[in-house]
Amino acid sequence: MRRFRISSILLLASATLLPSLAPAQKVVAWGDNSYGQLNVPAGLVPKQVAAGGNYAMALRTDGTVAVWGSDTSGKQNIPADLVAADVSAGLFFCLARRANGTVVGWGSNNDGQTNIPAGLVATKIAAGSGNCLAIRPNGTVVGWDLDYYPYMRVPTGLVATQVAVGGNWFCLALRTNGTVVAWGRNSFGETDPPAGLVATEVSGGYYHALALRADGTVAAWGYNGYGACDVPTGLVANAITAGTFHSLAIRRDGTVAAWGDNASGECDVPPGLTGVLQASAGQGLSMALVAAAHCVVDQAQVYAGDSATGTVKLASPAPAGGAVVGLVSSDATVTVPATVTIPKGETERTFPITTSDPFGPVRQVTLRTSYNNTATVPFPLKVIGLAPKIEVAAASLVAGSTTKPALTLTLSYTIGEARVLSLTSSNPALAVPATVTIPAGQASLKIVLPSTTPVSNPTAATLSISQDGIPVVATGFTLNPLRTTVSFGDANVVSGSDTVGYLYLNAPVAQDLTVPLASSESAVTVPKSIVVKAGTRVAPFPISTSPSAANLYARITATISGNEFSGNLKVLATPGVKSLTLPALPAP
Repeated sequence: MRRFRISSILLLASATLLPSLAPAQKVVAWGDNSYGQLNVPAGLVPKQVAAGGNYAMALRTDGTVAVWGSDTSGKQNIPADLVAADVSAGLFFCLARRANGTVVGWGSNNDGQTNIPAGLVATKIAAGSGNCLAIRPNGTVVGWDLDYYPYMRVPTGLVATQVAVGGNWFCLALRTNGTVVAWGRNSFGETDPPAGLVATEVSGGYYHALALRADGTVAAWGYNGYGACDVPTGLVANAITAGTFHSLAIRRDGTVAAWGDNASGECDVPPGLTGVLQASAGQGLSMALVAAAHCVVDQAQVYAGDSATGTVKLASPAPAGGAVVGLVSSDATVTVPATVTIPKGETERTFPITTSDPFGPVRQVTLRTSYNNTATVPFPLKVIGLAPKIEVAAASLVAGSTTKPALTLTLSYTIGEARVLSLTSSNPALAVPATVTIPAGQASLKIVLPSTTPVSNPTAATLSISQDGIPVVATGFTLNPLRTTVSFGDANVVSGSDTVGYLYLNAPVAQDLTVPLASSESAVTVPKSIVVKAGTRVAPFPISTSPSAANLYARITATISGNEFSGNLKVLATPGVKSLTLPALPAP
């Protein structure tokens, strides 16, 4: 498409509820200044800005309205005694909504755009090229100056939470479930929002539209001849606004992203612009409302345990006596001074940021200023904790065996200095050293614990790791008892003879283990105990029997940690002598 300047344009296509703010905020404007749009009135203390076709608007904190730039069509003829709650800038006309919900319009009325419907009470307003939308308290949407283009009429029964008007006679609305509805002229697909789009905010440019998702990502559709739909990669935003052929977004750190047409420098965001509360994009014009006080940090992320430097910034020079600005951290492990004093005439001051709890998780912390009850932009600081993880070689093991509990403690990054950690166990059968040390320059440590001691039943044991009394990480083990089978060298043994019994344990023992033995039959004798040698799992023991006239079964029992294990030995009766035939003796 040939590059041209359009005379019909919507600049602030959406109306946004804005907080009531105290003085000391300021307006920053950049881009086209053909009509003095960048000449912000001296002493202006705003709480909302709106960029128009060739002019600019601002709502002061006392509710009065300022308009500057082009005065064609009487845009600067602000109604007397007007006190507004919010404003919206159309092409050559202005809208304002009073606190009681009534709406007033002034400026060009060639399409009836300032003929407010009788009795209208609104919660939100949006002005376009020559048409307007408003939301009533019950959420229904009303539009006016729509009869000229029947396709601009509001869909029947539409209930919305936000509305926006595009410059080329199209409209957008955000339903209560976050879905987007668009209607009107569809020259370049501007009324075809992406399938499945769920948003929290919408804004209309001349031929393109924007939507902000809950996760901060931005969707754009419609005409892209100047790149207004080329959303910057990785952009995460808090707010959006669409201009003629360019787009703006406020990042979560209060900075501004701009893309699209830059013929008038509307995408040349002023260097160092931070603390932006609200922005508005118009025809070759960009505007930002800067917080009275806010803070920034010299880095977007910090490793837990390290430090950073923050800066408190004022929108205007500090008054006589200086400005005392409070600071608040959302995380107790990230410490900032309670206040920072900025000397008279200055606009910024640095402050230290310290972090602790290096073994905490990765977390998002916000730092914010507190100054005369004014709104601010919290600065998001990512704190990267060591985020320890434990990998256990075997979570279930035989207590008292040669298997030593082993684990690997892994950190999320290499530490610069050695860390001494304390270890505790919830179960005396799981012995642990008092401390372990992760050497400097390492990101992991293998820990092999002492051998466990026998238990009588399966039992849980928790290993806890801490530093300076602060829990770091924990893991659990299941300790199982030693068990044995009792077997014999001969399945059957003739009474009066000897044999050998065997204990076969379920694991080699770490220390010599004395196992008591017992026999259920007095004719079968076993030692009172047998020692299973350290490092082994098999122990033989002698069995002797006395002659018996009858077969019998002897239960041989071994006791380990109070648990009895037995095997049955069959003892056969000693064969009896029924008769004896002797050879005849020789004759004498």
